[in-house]
Amino acid sequence: MSFRINASKKTNVVTYYEVHDPQYGLLSPLSPTPLVVRHVQYPSLHHYFLCERFKGSPAEQWISEATTVWALDRLVKSAEAEGYQHSNWNKLKVDVMLLGTYLKFKQNEAARAVLLNTQSSVLLYHTATDDFWGDGGDGKGKNVLGVVTMAVRARLQADQERQQQLGKHGEANTRGAKAGGAAARA
Repeated sequence: MSFRINASKKTNVVTYYEVHDPQYGLLSPLSPTPLVVRHVQYPSLHHYFLCERFKGSPAEQWISEATTVWALDRLVKSAEAEGYQHSNWNKLKVDVMLLGTYLKFKQNEAARAVLLNTQSSVLLYHTATDDFWGDGGDGKGKNVLGVVTMAVRARLQADQERQQQLGKHGEANTRGAKAGGAAARA
């Protein structure tokens, strides 16, 4: 799963990575946007993702309580050295990210508004340190997080359209019922 960007057509591309970016910071998996998965609250998408990576190990609890990116990084390195990573993590990680990303944006109105405001733009997770989840800094990475986030956006847009359609049908049914009731009384 990768998404290549044609450099000559970057007019409709939203790049994101930095949590403190005033426009797109809420798209970052590191943004302090709590999410609840299976009755457990995580401080961010990144926390959830890492807890799933080390699920069932002592590292899961440590990671869930980490308060800084630096602490998360240190704990992940320690958990890797101890061999705590889920045995088939590489097969699970995209599905875990998809679920977490969906729940993050479904549960947080401000983050959802930022995501939906990107409309049909290509979302590019721009980081030189990751060529799987991001673009590798040079646009040659797989941008899997960008692709996952675009899939979540499409789902949320479809949900929003469905709700609007249900609202319109509900209003029409209510008006029809009121008119029918008035006719019956006459």
